[in-house]
Amino acid sequence: MHGVEAFLYALPGASAHAAGRGIKGKGGDNRTVLIMEELIDSKSLFLTANTESIYSMMWLDLKDGPLVIESPPNILGIVNDHWFQYVGDIGNAGPDKGKGGKYQLLPPGYTGEVPEGYFVLRSATYENLYFWRGSMQDGSTATSVGNTKKFAKVYALADKDQQPPMKFINVSGEAFNTIGGNDFSFFEDINEIVQAEPNEAYSPEILGMLAAIGIEKGKPFAPDERLKETLTEAVAVGNATARTIAFKPRIKEAYLAPNSSWFFTFVGGSYQFLSQPGVRNFGSTRPVPLQLYRYHSGYGLRNGGHRLPVCNGDHRLQGQPAGWCQDLQDPIATEHPCQELLVLRRIRQPES
Repeated sequence: MHGVEAFLYALPGASAHAAGRGIKGKGGDNRTVLIMEELIDSKSLFLTANTESIYSMMWLDLKDGPLVIESPPNILGIVNDHWFQYVGDIGNAGPDKGKGGKYQLLPPGYTGEVPEGYFVLRSATYENLYFWRGSMQDGSTATSVGNTKKFAKVYALADKDQQPPMKFINVSGEAFNTIGGNDFSFFEDINEIVQAEPNEAYSPEILGMLAAIGIEKGKPFAPDERLKETLTEAVAVGNATARTIAFKPRIKEAYLAPNSSWFFTFVGGSYQFLSQPGVRNFGSTRPVPLQLYRYHSGYGLRNGGHRLPVCNGDHRLQGQPAGWCQDLQDPIATEHPCQELLVLRRIRQPES
């Protein structure tokens, strides 16, 4: 059970670590922005990306000291630490209110001078995920991409008077993975985080669970074959547990309607998944609505960059007549009869 608990509670860290590996693998670092200039497609594997936002991302390392972040206008940006804990919002939801601004991102335990004129973010870890979403204007990515290339900057506080040039890499259409493994490699990733970051960055209870299975700061993680087999099974059990909790919430308010296959993302309207102040609503926590594919008239999954038509459960979008669907993603297909479409929805299995 220690392995299963460790999987469930350390899962956010594994996700952040995998995102960092994928970003670094394409060249993203303190001075290099990966940007989806022509949006994202299925070649790039991300946890929750959509196909309508212009994504930009960096993996920031604070080992050499504080970094200054200059943000473009009109973005939804966020900094998360290596355990995927929230550090701060940047952009429309941040203190610059979408006008663009200068931030200082401070490393763990920083006690040095903090100059005035910056919004201050303090991270509990040295490595951090920074990404932001831009919006299309008049169907074009040009304005958002231009703003990012003009205004987005990251540099050491010590270099504020002589900033090194930024580099931008267009990764639209690139095949790379930012999703962690559901096998023994999960624990190898967690060990890398534990070795890289201060113990103070995460919960003593969770770090204790990890120590019980051999993952402890300053010590090698070298499980024997028996423990490795046990931990591999723990990942499978933990993964099944997480999916069961996510896909079959027990709280009725999670469902769009009785017996519906569709769910609300934020039950009760709390983006923190709180049922009341200070109490997490574990009975309803779920990341996104469950969606599976169903085939009609012999149609299959499209490839070559084409995207998928979607309908709601009664085969129509709200406000549209029955028998009508809109392909929300594919610009070359805007209107089709439902009976000839691949419909994106959950297929409810019969009760056993």
